[in-house]
Amino acid sequence: AAFAAAIKAAELGARVGLVEAATLGGTCVNVGCVPSKTLIKAAELCYRSAYPKFEGLRACPPPSDWQQVVRQKDELVAALRQGKYVDVMQVYPTISLIKGRARLTGPRSVTVDGTTHRPGKVLIATGSLPWAPPIPGLAEAGFLDSTDALSLARLPESLLVIGAGAIGLELGQLCSRFGVRVMILEGGPHVAGGEEPELGA
Repeated sequence: AAFAAAIKAAELGARVGLVEAATLGGTCVNVGCVPSKTLIKAAELCYRSAYPKFEGLRACPPPSDWQQVVRQKDELVAALRQGKYVDVMQVYPTISLIKGRARLTGPRSVTVDGTTHRPGKVLIATGSLPWAPPIPGLAEAGFLDSTDALSLARLPESLLVIGAGAIGLELGQLCSRFGVRVMILEGGPHVAGGEEPELGA
C-alpha cells in the first residue's frame, strides 16, 4: 500500500519520503504471499512427484534438500524485491527512501532516528506482524509464527498448528505435503471461519 501510494503521489507531482525500518517491499513480497505461495507450489509438486525446477525435490516427500528449497524461495523473494521495489524507485527521482523508524512528533512533524521532517501529508502504512494468542505456557514452550515457519532450517517431524484460518491451513497443508505429521486445532465450529461456510465444509 505504501509503495503504491508513493508512486501515485510522485506521479501527481509530490516529493515523497518513504520511511522503512525493516526490509523494502513489506509483508507480501518478503514474509507473506510470495514466500508462502512459492513453498506451497513446491509442496504440491513434492506431494505429486519430484520436479526438476526445484533443485531440492529430487526425492519427495520429504524433500531431498529442504535447505535448497528454502534458498530457492529466498532467491525469488530477493529478485522480486529488487525488480518490483528497488529498481522501480529509481524511475521516480522524487521518491526518497529513508531508512529508520518514524515517530509522529507533532502536527505534520515526523521524526526518523533523530531527524525531523515536516511533510504536507502523512500516510501511515505499517504493514502487519504475526500475532500469537495469549495461551498460558505458549511463550515458555516456544512456538513458530508464520514468518518463522516459512524459513525453517529443517522440517520438523510433526507440527501442531493453532488456528484453521487461511494462514494456518496453508502452512498445515504445506508441511503435510512435505511429509510432516500435522495436526490443526480450531476453536470455532468449522475450519476457514472467515470464509463462506461452503468452503469450510
